[in-house]
Amino acid sequence: MTHPIEEPADKRRNKRRRRFGRITSRKWPSGRRTWRATWHCKVERRRMSRSFVTEKEARDFLAELERQVITATYAVPPTIAEAEREDADEMRAAQPRTVPTLVDYAEDVIERRFEPVLARGTMGVYRAALRALSAH
Repeated sequence: MTHPIEEPADKRRNKRRRRFGRITSRKWPSGRRTWRATWHCKVERRRMSRSFVTEKEARDFLAELERQVITATYAVPPTIAEAEREDADEMRAAQPRTVPTLVDYAEDVIERRFEPVLARGTMGVYRAALRALSAH
């Protein structure tokens, strides 16, 4: 298995050293290059990292984390999966909720809960009662 080549971004160019975190460049066998921001998380007491497509994204991310540490508002950034889950939850919350009618709810209950345990004749009586209720 071929591993990507990792090199510190500041070795390539003469830059000033970062005060917070570290950025490394990663070149994959396919030729694709990614950037990894690495920092020490004092909350979880371990080194953490996040990968980015561009160096600017990695620099901006570390700058924001540094700002949060300085202002004492640092919170552990969510993983990509957690962030996607939060986005999906927000989208779901933004959509208007559909409230089922009484007849729709009763049909659902009859099909999911009662059908497996009740006799066919009893189910026929319940469904006929629902049809009569929905006709009004």
